[in-house]
Amino acid sequence: MPYKRVSPPVSPDHPDLVDALSKELEAARASGPEDAPYIIEEVLPRSDFYNVRVIWDRWSQLTPRERMGVILESYRRVRGDEGMRKVSSALGVTRQEAQKLSIQF
Repeated sequence: MPYKRVSPPVSPDHPDLVDALSKELEAARASGPEDAPYIIEEVLPRSDFYNVRVIWDRWSQLTPRERMGVILESYRRVRGDEGMRKVSSALGVTRQEAQKLSIQF
C-alpha cells in the first residue's frame, strides 16, 4: 500500500498567534478587546472532552489545518498534554466565516 506523510507549510505568524491565543486562554476572559479571539468550549455529554471553536480575524491568512494547530498548541501550552488531549475537535474561523456557519458568538 502506498504511504505518504507530508507536513503542511507553517505560516511565519504561527508562533506569534500561539503566544497570543495562549495568553487569551490563560486569562479566560468573558470579553476583551475587539480584536481578541473569542473562544468557545462545548463540553461533550457524559465526558470530560470538549469541542473548541475560536473566532479570530487575526488568522485570516492561515489554512484551517494551521488554525487547528495553533489552537491545539495553545491548549498544550496552557493546560498541558492532558488538557490538549481532551480537545475532541478544534475549529478556527474568522468572524465572517463564523457568521456563514451560523456559529453564535
